[in-house]
Amino acid sequence: MSQAIPSPTAAPPAVLRLRAGERTSPRYAADWTLGRLCQTDHGLDYTSLDLTDHPWHDGCMTVTLDAGRYRLITTTRLPNGNQLAAERVFDVVEGDEADIELLWREPREDELVNRIELEEVALTADDGAKRTLRGLMDEHGRAGSPAVLCVLDANGSEPSIHVLDELRAYQERVGQAGEEHGPTLIVATCPEDTPPAKAIVDQLDRLLLPVTRYGCEAAIAERLARITFVDPEKLPLLVVAHGEHAKTVATYACSGYSVGSVELAVRLASR
Repeated sequence: MSQAIPSPTAAPPAVLRLRAGERTSPRYAADWTLGRLCQTDHGLDYTSLDLTDHPWHDGCMTVTLDAGRYRLITTTRLPNGNQLAAERVFDVVEGDEADIELLWREPREDELVNRIELEEVALTADDGAKRTLRGLMDEHGRAGSPAVLCVLDANGSEPSIHVLDELRAYQERVGQAGEEHGPTLIVATCPEDTPPAKAIVDQLDRLLLPVTRYGCEAAIAERLARITFVDPEKLPLLVVAHGEHAKTVATYACSGYSVGSVELAVRLASR
């Protein structure tokens, strides 16, 4: 009587839950990569996985992996084009479940300062008149003083509201001295043809020192972001601008929201 030979059981894959940490949805292959140690034509080396179609959900991504050794690399890009990389190597056991948070190297403040000449940027006043960024800097600020331009989502998304919260906290901390000695604060909402949401208007009304709101065309916000090497698809956009004779230069920019972004922009404006 013949006896059936049991078929081999496939090893169960491991489940890895990646957490984005301080970033909401970092871009695969641009901000981070995950590779598995494999035998290649050149010997043992890490081969990057194809995770471009794996989405982030509330800062978390779940992937299934075969057993093996893996290398996770995250990249922080600096305004001058340089990169700060963080590397983590770990082993995966079949059938295992694990959580790993992506760690991002924090640059020193002096590494964040750059000098990028800006094109002439025009914002729109309530009366429809076009006002250049340099003209607004000269009009609202002291001669030669820098400016922090805050381009907010006119629809009142949460990150833009957080920026206004930080603006109010900054004004409350420095008081009148901030207006006299700090950078000029310029607020614009984008897109300019969208009336600002009530949440935006209410937050502007709560500021200790009045700030005039302007409109910013979506194309201009995108161009500003690209010129300053930050993500053009994210608002709010903060740009630190200085006047240098007939030129306007950006020394720092960030897009999207991270805690303390306003205070950081103000500090860097004073460098």
